[in-house]
Amino acid sequence: MDRYDLERQIKLILSQAGQHQTFYTADGLRGFSFLLSKHGAAKSPSLAPQGELKLVNEPVLLLRRLYASCPPDLQSVFPAMLLGGGNIAPDSARVVTHVVLDIGALSWLREMINGPTHLFAWHAVSESLLERLQNEQQTVTASDLDEVEWLASALVRVGYAVTQLGIKKRRARITTEDVQLGDTLRKSAENLEKIVTLVRYQRLKVEILDAQNAEINADERVLLGRIESLGFGRDLQETLYEIERKSQGAVTAADFKSCMDFCRSFLEEFLERAAKRSESRATKPIPATAAKSHFQPWRQYLTNVGVLTDDESELLQKLYNYVSNAGSHALGANAEHARVTKNLVIELTMMIAGRVRQLVASAT
Repeated sequence: MDRYDLERQIKLILSQAGQHQTFYTADGLRGFSFLLSKHGAAKSPSLAPQGELKLVNEPVLLLRRLYASCPPDLQSVFPAMLLGGGNIAPDSARVVTHVVLDIGALSWLREMINGPTHLFAWHAVSESLLERLQNEQQTVTASDLDEVEWLASALVRVGYAVTQLGIKKRRARITTEDVQLGDTLRKSAENLEKIVTLVRYQRLKVEILDAQNAEINADERVLLGRIESLGFGRDLQETLYEIERKSQGAVTAADFKSCMDFCRSFLEEFLERAAKRSESRATKPIPATAAKSHFQPWRQYLTNVGVLTDDESELLQKLYNYVSNAGSHALGANAEHARVTKNLVIELTMMIAGRVRQLVASAT
């Protein structure tokens, strides 16, 4: 593929942007409730529960994949082609904004702030950035957040300037519609500034309250990736997200107990799915009686096929007993119980997922 082919494909995908107006769908009840709450009367900007909303816009997903398939020389010119030579088309502005954010090219928008792009398109840019931060703030890096903050401030000034010029009649070419759109842009950009502040606050809150180290956080991301690659199911990922949310918001003994309950449920489901995935490549079948129990038969099967050593299997059983006694079978739990449990569950399941993946790959 050469530059001509790339530009032609980008234009073709963007030509269909207007036919795909849905950008996010809810993956869970909390996500659905959040989307529902955004309709109706205007409210202060808020953040969706992490992992509850999924970006499903087809042009965005196609452009992401197209960019990933390009060699480095074409990736370097991808933003310029995407942005239409410095003039974003209003009907594709939302798609373009999401993709620009995904490929780390927000700085290109900074260079275009004084260009010919119409106010309507800039309003779509502002709304799209607001949408991404509300729905998937975890996908926005710290450096991108700085760029969003700069753009929000610049767009507030642009909207205000257009409104004032129209009111004072200094520019005959500024219509009443432009004045109204300028005011709408200003309000949207001000909301964007608020959401940037909220994201920064939430990240600082997590940094202060979360006693984990960076290695645990990195391993959790690895575990999520392995769950996806092994096809263990979106619901298992959602359970891990829920554990994270509950551990961050836990204050009372009942809160920590709830966190440990989710850790136990995650461990049960994870081992069952790991055993079933291993069976497709192992020489030993899962006993018919395994389905009658939540944990022990699946742990034992993983031991029998070599995914776990005897010592690791014993450790895992003791962890499960500990979680059950300290969490589900007790009146409450404390922060230390919940933190230790969560960290051990993440590390052990990450190790098991890696070994199941090796087993599947070697059999293939």
